[in-house]
Amino acid sequence: MALQDGRTAFIYTLIEHKSWPDMGAPLQLMGYRHRIWTRYAQDKPERLRALPPIITLLVYHGRTSWDVPTRLIDCIDADEDLLELQRDGRYTVKDLTGSAPVYEDFSDHPLLRAGLAALAWAFVKHFQPEQLARLLQDLPDEHPLTRQILIYIVRVHTMTEDEFKQGVAMAKPHLEEALTMSLAQEWMDRGEAKGVQKGEAQMLIWLLEQKFGSQAPKAYQDSIEKADEPHVVSHPRSRLGRPVCSPPTA
Repeated sequence: MALQDGRTAFIYTLIEHKSWPDMGAPLQLMGYRHRIWTRYAQDKPERLRALPPIITLLVYHGRTSWDVPTRLIDCIDADEDLLELQRDGRYTVKDLTGSAPVYEDFSDHPLLRAGLAALAWAFVKHFQPEQLARLLQDLPDEHPLTRQILIYIVRVHTMTEDEFKQGVAMAKPHLEEALTMSLAQEWMDRGEAKGVQKGEAQMLIWLLEQKFGSQAPKAYQDSIEKADEPHVVSHPRSRLGRPVCSPPTA
């Protein structure tokens, strides 16, 4: 239905044919609301910042009075301080974007500190071997999270394989060979991905030349070659038109 100010509201009607109160109703209705909003915003992420309200109606016709809480928060067993964190569906954000704190300030727990640092430094342009070494000092040799953090660094961070080996040698020289071998496939996959990215960039430059002449791409060549794969492949090539001949092969 339309509200007085022109916005849209949903009325979701749930008719229960039960002869007793359903204690799962609050959680069930929350699930329905979640699915309605998800479907409403499907393929339109801008709608996630402007979700329409949902007016929920439950029709009950049991023999006894309905004594189930009508708010989900009334079903949560917690003291007032914890309930305050649950109220209105709020959540806490630890924003690491642009974060450059002293390493020790990430957390008092070594493993958590290393994990948060790996995330916070993911987009640092020059991730140094010394930073990796400091992070590795907090990671236990046999802990399963250690390998996962190192895989993340290989996949996301900009450091080279030689720089990675330097950092490992500083912090865990006894594991240098083992870590290098265990992560060999990750480095190979990263190399293949960079090869695909380079090929995509070369294709895009070639298409620009075909459409606008050999001088046109020069102004954009540097930014295209430095762009990551999602930015390269998402370029609106359809606007460039069809090439006049087949692309060059390596």
